[in-house]
Amino acid sequence: MRMNYLVSAFASALFLQFICGYNCDDMNKAIFISLDSERWTVSNSSSSVKLNAIVPGGIYTDLKNAYILKENFFYKNNDIEYRWVGREDWSYVTSFQVGHDVMQKNSVWIVFHGLDTIAEIFLNNFSLGKANNMFVRYRFDVKNHLKTGDNTLEVKFASPIRAALDLSSHSNYSIPPECPDAVQSGECHINFLRKMQASFSWDWGPAFPSVGIWKSVEVEAFNSALIRSTSISTTNTSSGWVVSGRVHLDGAPGADMRGTADVSLSGLTPSVSSHVPVHVVFDANGYAFFDFNPLHVQRDLVKLWWPNGYGDQNLYLLNVTLNANNEANSMLTRFGFRTARLVQDPIDKQRYSKGLTFYFEINGIKIFAKGSNYIPAHILPELSSDEATLRNLLGAAKDTHMNMLRVWGGGLYESELFYKLCDEMGIMIWQDMMFACAMYPTNDEFINSVSTEIVQQVRRLQSHPSIVVWAGNNENEAALTGNWYHTLKGRKRYSLDYVELYVRTIKRLVEENDGTRSYVVSSPSNGLESEREGYLSNNPYNPLYGDVHVYNYLADNWDITNVGPTRFSSEYGIQSLPSYTTLKQVIPEHDLIPFSKLINSRQHHRAGYVQIEEEINMNLPNFNRSDIHQWIYFSQINQAMSMKTLTERYRQMRDSVDSNGYGLTMGALYWQLNDVWQAPSWSSLEFGGKWKMLHYFAEKFFSPILVSPWIEYDDRVKAMVISDRHQLPPLQVQLLVVVYRWDQFSPVNTFVTKATIVCIISIRSKFGGKWKMLHYFAEKFFSPILVSPWIEYDDRVKAMVISDRHQLPPLQVQLLVVVYRWDQFNPVNTFVTKATIKLLFKFTFQVKNIRPHSDSSSQFEITITSDQIALFVWLDAGTIKGRFSDNGFQMTSREKKVTFMSWQPLSENELAKVLTISTVKGHQLITGNDATSSNAGTDLPAHLVAPSKASILSGISVIVLFILNIVL
Repeated sequence: MRMNYLVSAFASALFLQFICGYNCDDMNKAIFISLDSERWTVSNSSSSVKLNAIVPGGIYTDLKNAYILKENFFYKNNDIEYRWVGREDWSYVTSFQVGHDVMQKNSVWIVFHGLDTIAEIFLNNFSLGKANNMFVRYRFDVKNHLKTGDNTLEVKFASPIRAALDLSSHSNYSIPPECPDAVQSGECHINFLRKMQASFSWDWGPAFPSVGIWKSVEVEAFNSALIRSTSISTTNTSSGWVVSGRVHLDGAPGADMRGTADVSLSGLTPSVSSHVPVHVVFDANGYAFFDFNPLHVQRDLVKLWWPNGYGDQNLYLLNVTLNANNEANSMLTRFGFRTARLVQDPIDKQRYSKGLTFYFEINGIKIFAKGSNYIPAHILPELSSDEATLRNLLGAAKDTHMNMLRVWGGGLYESELFYKLCDEMGIMIWQDMMFACAMYPTNDEFINSVSTEIVQQVRRLQSHPSIVVWAGNNENEAALTGNWYHTLKGRKRYSLDYVELYVRTIKRLVEENDGTRSYVVSSPSNGLESEREGYLSNNPYNPLYGDVHVYNYLADNWDITNVGPTRFSSEYGIQSLPSYTTLKQVIPEHDLIPFSKLINSRQHHRAGYVQIEEEINMNLPNFNRSDIHQWIYFSQINQAMSMKTLTERYRQMRDSVDSNGYGLTMGALYWQLNDVWQAPSWSSLEFGGKWKMLHYFAEKFFSPILVSPWIEYDDRVKAMVISDRHQLPPLQVQLLVVVYRWDQFSPVNTFVTKATIVCIISIRSKFGGKWKMLHYFAEKFFSPILVSPWIEYDDRVKAMVISDRHQLPPLQVQLLVVVYRWDQFNPVNTFVTKATIKLLFKFTFQVKNIRPHSDSSSQFEITITSDQIALFVWLDAGTIKGRFSDNGFQMTSREKKVTFMSWQPLSENELAKVLTISTVKGHQLITGNDATSSNAGTDLPAHLVAPSKASILSGISVIVLFILNIVL
């Protein structure tokens, strides 16, 4: 990577700006006065509440800091108890000083980078203007309203709850949905506000109608202009790379400015630069731009930016310095050399009915998108950009081989830090515009506000190599065509509104301001096919086009045959509960029982608990409905196995297409990565960053090289070797099949087969490279006296269980497939078929020891022993923050070592006191110092994964391990 040089170049540039103040030599400075501070006060309209405030911030955090809100925001029913805050009007006030140097400048502005949401701004009792969009940067000319010395700035916010109601009451027609589902205890008419849509509640989150100055405020004083942002395009041509771009300026309305600009690229030898004459006239809003001369870079000087898992994330700096009116202003913009395409080509040019592809191509390589959906890190916008939280969440995505996150349309355009980290980690971003699950107004005021929002956000984010696609909204095409909100009667009007907002306004503005990326109107959508149908398809979920969202709560999601085809699954999910210790943060222990009033209040998805229970009962033991620990544990097993099944099926379908055009799946983004509070949801990371079982499973099912087995309708077992590798040479592998009896660790039989995985080097061909598929067929099993696998002449693998026993009753066989890499002991994948498990023997399960790593005070090696095979072994460190190297695993040896990586200094005794272990065998809860389980001999049936027709006539099942050895 070029990061060392990048750090050096960045430090040099910062030093240059420090000594020059955005100007050099004898040139004048632009002056910036930050108004971010703790020297603000905030009060409600009656002045019954008045307190100190922090900017950037928000009213909820200010009230919490002042102990007016005394409890955790999410404790018990505080989402409802604290709702009074959102019904009040609030005023933020501060005083600041300016000197003669500011007043002597030609232009002086106050800039608010984020106001949430309906506000009027006063300077020295003069109204500067109003704000109505939290996603817009507001800039007010204060040259004639400032005074030398003390100045008073006041921002008066209207209650967002009452403002939404007022706007809806003035609409000429209903714009649904008027209110969220009653189970969410939310507020109404959020679609009338350009505000984080989830702040009025969602089916995974509470209502906290936020108010405040949530981003920075500053005074800007200058003579000529300021560079606000730089848009960059990198093009790979036959003669090398070309870097072109547009520099966006803020100045005085109507001003005529002449000057020069110097543009240079850091990190290249020889250096690349250009000198550009600049002549612009600022429009009525004080905006102007200039394009710089294309910079030509030799191909061999460039190192590309790649998604996670495909190469390094090489980044460069573009420096633009504007010289005008004896004043210099500079901006550094970080970018990467990469090309990005969303490919939507016909599957069969002779038969358009077979559909279109839908995949991302980066630097000419077809990328299977692996990842999740990202919601704001906190329900309060001012807390959503905390650096430690972002590094934890995005680091957890990177560590599990994710290469894409979808920034969901009901949240926020994320902070600069968020996209900076994604650039560095190689996490591609599918960027929704902030519209979700609703119809929206299209009156002039709304469209004008949205237009400013889109232009500002696209220009702000355009240079980030991690962003690969823009999307107009979340699920609004599906909502309208599916009549989710009873829009059938007014379909014509709502359809016109839809096209006006997402096509004539947003699509046009995105394409005007960024010609380097594709724009899709909605998600889910049929992509270009939806456009062909007038942007509103009759079936936006058509699996032959675009992307789909998949939620099937009635099916057995452990059964791979229930997974339908799609080109790209941009949402799919199953709920689970967070850990006991996470719930205990906000729910008193006496209320931590299934279906208590407080537990029920956390479930904002209608019938959510019923769905969780029904899904558990399909494949797992009937849990004790009064045992919260079992409920949590089984819900996380079910979620992890369901997501594993769907994800692996999507990866299996990446290079296959049937005669009707189904297949060629090229994306799996499960819903959802993170949480905004402690509650049941679809997330793989709990609020606070703790990994659920799903996230541990994701590390395996998103593995760059995956062995993925499944059972066909006719009971044949197949296994596909899937690889994301695109470099040469082809990968040589060995597949080791190991057969065990359920009651012993010594294998009954083994055999080995070899294979070659062909790696992709170019995706200019129609479908890309083909992976080697290995088919494994298992005949019906009888009694497990002997298990005998072999390879047929056609390379099929067969295994026969032979027995002369004839006792009744028959029992279902248990088939466990465990996949290993040659160079590591921990399995990279596991697969369990549906079975009836009857535990006939007591077993001993214990923590043998906990030892700190010699070179770390935060990493510990935990040794676990068992005298029988155990399923879904789950370790929990209680309130200690950290994660395990493996978890939720199938224990197929007498001893297993797992590393716990604490996020804080820790002793082994502290870890031993809180460590618990659960397994599906009797659902044990074992502390680190316990020798054995207290209920180790339970006779508990478990129904696991996919159905198998094979049966045996004794109480002993068979386990088969598929072990992938990579020949290095």
